[in-house]
Amino acid sequence: MTDDVISSDDIKSGLVAEWMQLIDASLARRSVDISSRLWPACALFVEHAIVSFGSGEDAIIPDAEMRMKFFDSKSFQEFFILILDWYRKKYGKSFDTKDDWVLKGVTIFSGVPFELRVPVLHKKSSSREYLEIKFSESVEDDEFALDWIADPPNWAEFSTEEVETIRLEANWLAGRIRKIKSELLTPERSDKMCEALSGDISMHLETAANHILQGRSYGLAYWESHQACEKVIKFILRQSSVKYNHIHNLVELYNMIPDIKKRKIGSIIMHDLPDGRQAVKARYSGNGEINLAAAYASYKRSIDFVANATKSFEFKHRLAGQSMKIRKPAFIP
Repeated sequence: MTDDVISSDDIKSGLVAEWMQLIDASLARRSVDISSRLWPACALFVEHAIVSFGSGEDAIIPDAEMRMKFFDSKSFQEFFILILDWYRKKYGKSFDTKDDWVLKGVTIFSGVPFELRVPVLHKKSSSREYLEIKFSESVEDDEFALDWIADPPNWAEFSTEEVETIRLEANWLAGRIRKIKSELLTPERSDKMCEALSGDISMHLETAANHILQGRSYGLAYWESHQACEKVIKFILRQSSVKYNHIHNLVELYNMIPDIKKRKIGSIIMHDLPDGRQAVKARYSGNGEINLAAAYASYKRSIDFVANATKSFEFKHRLAGQSMKIRKPAFIP
């Protein structure tokens, strides 16, 4: 056998590559984000590239049901791997970077900010065929929040007591972040304004974390933390049919929340939250008096306030704290 002999694997890989050029171009024209293209690309490949099963007189033209069964079978695994490899080879890190089910946070130790990448779901394999997932409100017993720190330090250089202090801080933050995301998945949204407000809350907190991590715009981090608190209060007021006009003062807004909902939220020291005037000053005139410590303190207090505020949300179906068992796709190795 000579080196110029082409194997069936090479032919299959080449055919997949040819189809993927067309499929990926189609997804790009639809403005599908790179990191979200894998599954629709697999579905389009099965729909358009698979002409028949078998050959000659035994060939069967697949209908929609047969294609779906093939897509969900062990036989599709080889194609899935080739499509996945094609995307990673073409787009590199940008293909794997965005994940809507991983939340960005920040924690600080030894005066240095570190990025926290918190998975929304707690996942556990209950068997070879099934996966248990949970919309967790905390870090579960079999999880280790320090594993979620991007580019962690050398833990061997820290004492056991220091590592434990850092772990507790990361656990608390990760739990609060998880609760916020899980509670924001399914609250009642009576109108477009409710949708906009609820969609902005996590975004403001992640943006605050980004500013702290970048180390330049602590004033903007303070502003974003204030915005998250303001939006969650306005969301509660909107659900409660309370008009708030153009008020931005957190204490004034909070006092407008119906008492029954305040009791659900629990004891809150409102003056510990980011100050509105200081937030505006920090946004438009630089950091001002907001240094790293002040930005991080306002971020943590806002995270805690938002997490507690979600206790007063109105739901039809609440996912936070709920578990479910799902069948694993047969083709995933």
